[in-house]
Amino acid sequence: STQSYESKTLISLPGETFHLGAIVWWQSAPWMIVSLDMQDEVYTRATMTLCNYLLKWINKDGNIIERWCILEDKNNSGSSGIDDNLTVGDARIQVRLAKDEESRQITRDQRFLIDDEDVTGSGDVVAYEVTKIYRAGNLYRGEGTYRYILQECNRTSRDNTELMIADYYDIPYSPVKKDTLGEGYSLKILSNEGIVAINSSSEITVQI
Repeated sequence: STQSYESKTLISLPGETFHLGAIVWWQSAPWMIVSLDMQDEVYTRATMTLCNYLLKWINKDGNIIERWCILEDKNNSGSSGIDDNLTVGDARIQVRLAKDEESRQITRDQRFLIDDEDVTGSGDVVAYEVTKIYRAGNLYRGEGTYRYILQECNRTSRDNTELMIADYYDIPYSPVKKDTLGEGYSLKILSNEGIVAINSSSEITVQI
């Protein structure tokens, strides 16, 4: 079906089926299967939605995880389940991810960098943190998708805006800590000053 630009209907061949949350590559783009028809005796009907962002984060083992997802603006009235009388000053978005071992471990307050790739590495990259988790509503036979509501938050010095990964340099998750820091490197002090007085500071120039 081509009635919608960002959502397509699929019908499987007889005897075959689709999996809820699966990523389908069609027209050189990733699409996520977001719904299934329970009637599947002859064929399976499904709906897939165009993925519009490659989300990146660090898992608990310090590995970089990348997953295609669906981002939606959640600043419209009534879209988040929060009382409309409350004043919300920061941007809020919804992230839909396929259920897997990595997405299952995303927690409340976890931070992400989400922005246009053209601003990668700049000081304008926007950071978000998870404020609401909704896992149970779109699962079938153990497969499906999770939804997370994220709210804009401050960036920190722990974020890597080149790789677009929040808390990249955070202890205990940083991939940097997997390597032996300093291995294969040496530091040469170039400053002549060799004495630093108590309660004072001194600038030391080094060469790697």
